[in-house]
Amino acid sequence: CHVEPTHKKQFLNEFATLRLGDSDHIYTNVLDRQVRKAVSKAQRNKLLVEERHDVESIRDWFYPLYLRYMKERHGAPPLPLDLFIGFAERMASYLKVFYVKHDKRIIAALLGYAVGKRIYISHAPVILEFNSLRPVDLAHWKFIEWGCKQGFEYFDFGNAKYAGQKQFKKKWGCEFTEYNRIYYLRDDNCSLPKSLNPIGYKYQLASQLWRFLVPTSWSPVLGQRIHALLGE
Repeated sequence: CHVEPTHKKQFLNEFATLRLGDSDHIYTNVLDRQVRKAVSKAQRNKLLVEERHDVESIRDWFYPLYLRYMKERHGAPPLPLDLFIGFAERMASYLKVFYVKHDKRIIAALLGYAVGKRIYISHAPVILEFNSLRPVDLAHWKFIEWGCKQGFEYFDFGNAKYAGQKQFKKKWGCEFTEYNRIYYLRDDNCSLPKSLNPIGYKYQLASQLWRFLVPTSWSPVLGQRIHALLGE
């Protein structure tokens, strides 16, 4: 007789979504006061925002910023440049990158995709020494404002894996939803794979080793090999 495979649900984390609409209403009534203060501070510091998603800006603006951020902030191997160039070449109608400038210097960026009724953001690199000017908050707001004007319904902030990440997204008025995986198993005795813990000891040790031992110039080559081994 036919036996249906058993299945188990594994909770991974939550993901955060902001419902779009009238941008003035969102700014005044949805965003936390801290976010409004941050956006105002960025504007007082005369930060400018420019949207570009062509190959040249990805190569010359986004990727050097992304490489530096991945090393200094996360201590993690970067994705290869070819991946982002592929997005610019093959997904130009969906890709958006909002760059923040300070005295003509690129200090932050927010990369995402506008698909259907939803905007998904995936990378927000910043030069850490400029964090106090609040460029990341300004980039998020300009992307949200653009999405409202274009008629998109949702702004997907992505995963909220730990407390600090969730707190940042909560300030933007996000709603949180469980993100789960369903595994179909041969029998009930099969164990589920363990997910990577980004605040665990092993992860933090690997992060510190990458941050202090791997030169930035080597990180694209090593990063590509590591991501290939991980099947990413």
